[in-house]
Amino acid sequence: PDQARRRAFSRRLCLALGLKWVYNGAQDRCRELARPYNIPRIYRDYTQLLAQPDIDGVSICTPNDLHAPMAIAALEAGKHVLVEKPMATSVAEGEAMAEAKGDHP
Repeated sequence: PDQARRRAFSRRLCLALGLKWVYNGAQDRCRELARPYNIPRIYRDYTQLLAQPDIDGVSICTPNDLHAPMAIAALEAGKHVLVEKPMATSVAEGEAMAEAKGDHP
């Protein structure tokens, strides 16, 4: 029941936000994630995704060790960023993320 509820919530959220893309390092997994939500674009390289001018923000739901570098890259690209817990794997990473945000309001 919890999984079905989470999927239903995710679908409503994706539709409400107008989700346009999905990133995953594995092409097949990318297609699998995009299909249920009719997401038209998939990316295997997140830097290509960040270069898209019509993308305002990103939600980072990746392995923990990728949170900081991806968030910093997104902030430097001028995107709004939402990162799942834990935000970073160290205080230094968290501070670097906060500093990047300060540089790119």
